[in-house]
Amino acid sequence: CASDVKYDNDKFSLDIAKCYESGNVKVWKRDFIFNRDDGKIEVTESFELEKESEIKLTFMLPEKPVISENCIGLSEGVKLYFKDLKAECEEIKDMDDVVRRQWDKIYKLSLITNKKSGEIKYYFDMMQS
Repeated sequence: CASDVKYDNDKFSLDIAKCYESGNVKVWKRDFIFNRDDGKIEVTESFELEKESEIKLTFMLPEKPVISENCIGLSEGVKLYFKDLKAECEEIKDMDDVVRRQWDKIYKLSLITNKKSGEIKYYFDMMQS
């Protein structure tokens, strides 16, 4: 259901507004910038909602992340940096057998904010320190 999908050199963008069935999403564009020299992936979520709502950006992980202020340590030394977002993590107990064979545990990481419109920026640092 994504539209206006574009890739040019180190930038990938798509419009995902139609992927949400809530009817509250007017505009939602997601842009990725791949900086291979620095080992970073920058992500910008640009959105406009009908009304202010809780927004949760969700990531499923095979290992429990280490959450600190504005930074989350992921597996293999990858770090996720963010600002003005609340981070929450919970272990998913109910997994189907296919997932359970692949991953011993699974965690749901959520980055949360309340807004009607604007941008949310975060980036992944893939360089191992």
